[in-house]
Amino acid sequence: LTVDDLLDCQQGHVPLLVQLVSVIKERPGFSSGQILGHWQGAYGEKQIKQLSVFIERAEERFKAQSLCAHDPDRAFDPKCELDDALASLRWRLAQQEAARVIEELSMKPMTSWSDDEKNRYRQAVMAQKGMVLVSKCGMILLMSDHVLKIRSFTGGMAQTNGYLLGSSQNGGSCVLIDAPLGISQWLDELNEVPSSLLLTHQHYDHIEDAAKMAAKGTKIYAYSPYAQNLTLEILLQQSGIPINITPYTVDQILEGHSALEAGGVAFQLEHVPGHSPDSVVFIHEDLVFGGDTLFAGGIGRADLPDGDMDLLVKGIKEKMLTLPNSTKVFPGHGTDTTIELEKATNPFL
Repeated sequence: LTVDDLLDCQQGHVPLLVQLVSVIKERPGFSSGQILGHWQGAYGEKQIKQLSVFIERAEERFKAQSLCAHDPDRAFDPKCELDDALASLRWRLAQQEAARVIEELSMKPMTSWSDDEKNRYRQAVMAQKGMVLVSKCGMILLMSDHVLKIRSFTGGMAQTNGYLLGSSQNGGSCVLIDAPLGISQWLDELNEVPSSLLLTHQHYDHIEDAAKMAAKGTKIYAYSPYAQNLTLEILLQQSGIPINITPYTVDQILEGHSALEAGGVAFQLEHVPGHSPDSVVFIHEDLVFGGDTLFAGGIGRADLPDGDMDLLVKGIKEKMLTLPNSTKVFPGHGTDTTIELEKATNPFL
């Protein structure tokens, strides 16, 4: 087995390395570092660095395989091995570049940063903190120390995000946040059935699959009952946009509530109107699911019916920006961000 074999994507290097690591573990006193030392003189620095990343990844895989016999939920699809390894490598390289950018910008006062520098800083912080590591096969979002499994789906005309927390497999439970068009089929493909659907608000793009979820037995939570003035469907139809929302029933109204437990996950609730009168933010520990309130570098639009920009900004500042800086924000559109990052760079705040 040579370095060339391992670095050749067609050879499926991670499965080979997993086998290699398993042999190493059976030989007392022999380590992965000795493999790198053995090949150090024969190959370039770049190849050795790549190899060290793959060996580290393989060791993680070996540990996971060791756990699979005891916990079937930890099993992974061997077909995803290569994609996961390459995603891991891209992530690590992005972190290295992010550290360089942050160090460079830290030499200048933040008040003197240009818009381009603010954007570079934003992207660097997101990469350095490893907020999002997306596997082609799994679409899994990795959040620092959290054991809560979170998967995202983006669909519909407005490219709206929906989030699945946990898993209903192996006797577990899961919660869905928002129901953009296509998410019901995506859940079928994952073989997941959420016990609860939490709606951040009821604009059409966040509830197009809500009725389909209700038909599966999923319980719907929202700040207000279903109403066409909230979904904006009539406004869209009058504008010539062919949108038809299947009505559904909200099982539990959240107005007046400050906390909620759904699918075994506890949430703090904050009403943040301004984009929509029924906008509610779901907070679980240091994770925030904010719908169309706070975005990466932006905020929700307030020019729709019942919109109020002053009210929206006030709610974000008082109820979201007061959260710990490390809090991660998963918005209704676009990429994830942090409270720290939005305080520093969001031009609307």
